[in-house]
Amino acid sequence: LMANALTWAGQKAYDLSADIITNPANQTIETVGSPLIPMVQISNHGYQIPSSVTVRFQITPYGSATPVYSHDTVHTGASIPAGVSIPATAFPSLVIQFPAFTPMLQGVFYEDTAIVLNLQPVADQKPLNNIATSGFKTGYANDIQAIGFEFPQANSYQSAGVLLTPVDSLRNVGGNDWAFVPVVTLIKDQAGT
Repeated sequence: LMANALTWAGQKAYDLSADIITNPANQTIETVGSPLIPMVQISNHGYQIPSSVTVRFQITPYGSATPVYSHDTVHTGASIPAGVSIPATAFPSLVIQFPAFTPMLQGVFYEDTAIVLNLQPVADQKPLNNIATSGFKTGYANDIQAIGFEFPQANSYQSAGVLLTPVDSLRNVGGNDWAFVPVVTLIKDQAGT
């Protein structure tokens, strides 16, 4: 009985939350020129169904105060997750899709922000769970970056006629997974030939 009373006492009538940004996934590389569909999961932690709610999705280059993408969507009635029963054992949720965003610049870090706001007929009674954030970076689908040589070391010498097996370090900065990437290593002598 005590556990039920504590659950009920902490639960608010009107409490929607922005739980997680499901697309783009956090810390992913998104392909330049390819549209992505922003999505966020919201949940109803309250025991009432609001008459309407606005959900905003913004994409902002890291370090900038100005979003390059901002879209509000208003949900009413049946498009809002149902309220929970007392005591709450699970929170009804819904994934909201927004219009496509197409990143056009390579190597940009973006921060995504989803905000639940303008709850009606009563303001959200627990606003601390109204924001979800994540981030992603843009890159080309197929992009391998040379990091450096592990062997031979810079300014090192090798005897003439001795077989040399170069070892290179590479990093995948593209959106696709790679295995067995062909690499050409060019080794020159002191004369540059």
